[in-house]
Amino acid sequence: MILEELFFKTRKNLFGYFNGRVDSIFKGEGVDFFEVKEYESGDDIRHLNAKVSAKYGEPFINLYTQEKEIEIFFIYLLSGSMLFDKKNKQARNILFALNYLAKQFGNSTSTIIFNTKPCFIQAPSKNINDIYLLQEELKKINPIGSKIDYSALNQFIQSYFSKPAILIMLGDFLNYEDIFDFGVFHELYLIWLRSKKEENLNLSGTQSLLDLNSFKTATLTITKRVQKSYQKLLQKQDTALKESCYKYNIAFTKIYSDEDFFPKLKELF
Repeated sequence: MILEELFFKTRKNLFGYFNGRVDSIFKGEGVDFFEVKEYESGDDIRHLNAKVSAKYGEPFINLYTQEKEIEIFFIYLLSGSMLFDKKNKQARNILFALNYLAKQFGNSTSTIIFNTKPCFIQAPSKNINDIYLLQEELKKINPIGSKIDYSALNQFIQSYFSKPAILIMLGDFLNYEDIFDFGVFHELYLIWLRSKKEENLNLSGTQSLLDLNSFKTATLTITKRVQKSYQKLLQKQDTALKESCYKYNIAFTKIYSDEDFFPKLKELF
């Protein structure tokens, strides 16, 4: 899918939805009237409400809420396993679509590609053209043989972000470790990319399998017992991931590599 086509679909599917949501993370409120209160020494006289002051014969001032410009950080956990069954393509399209949506609302975005360490850090910007640059950078990164070092990820986030931030993290979270305690400090959203083929191991007999995270090949005899053990192990890991999200109050959604991701994004945000 070319970016122009993706941008069109994003406008069609998401723009009006988020435009109508005051509480959307993609839409800041700027400066907005909140309430009036009696003037006190030290208050800014420029905020004097003349009508209310005249009515009560005492000075009243306007109070405002001010929300600073929103800066959104996308963290793409690009391991070798993301190359399985178009998960990487789906993740990239989601990444481009959300970057586009956030920038359309005037927000600054930054994208970080991470596996064992940061592979690429894009400086925060409101420029739509940065998405084209991100597309080219992603083409240069070969994640085969790489898996996510969650300990290094935790250390990076704690050192890189000195103040609370909005973090949107994408990955398949295979070999997940419970390190999301930083979700208490930051506003964290998790987009969980999976393939139905990896969750339903429809293989039998002797198979030569390539682990894209380690780039090692193993020959296995796959029986029904092996299939059940594999699915049980995967379900146990996925349950732990969900429990971690609930524990740290992290919003999350699971998106498969072959499905339309727009409805899931609406639910997430």
